[in-house]
Amino acid sequence: MKHLPILITSTLLLTLSACGGDSSKQLFDACYEQGIEQGELEADQKAVEIGVTKACNMFVTECEDKPDSEMCLAVKTKFGVED
Repeated sequence: MKHLPILITSTLLLTLSACGGDSSKQLFDACYEQGIEQGELEADQKAVEIGVTKACNMFVTECEDKPDSEMCLAVKTKFGVED
């Protein structure tokens, strides 16, 4: 339960942010880098890494499934990922 704020914060930060083939890797990398940076002051770095990885994978999946969705477009804009 103590990791819930980390997961919520990571998800919210990343929701405001990128997704297709090469762009999926770019999206994941940009998302992961920013998420880890945002959580660097947290005591439990393993929990941060797990939460960030799950959130970034969620964004990649959303963008692969629905590349024109509002969330995907916002994520791509946030992380500067282009198709």
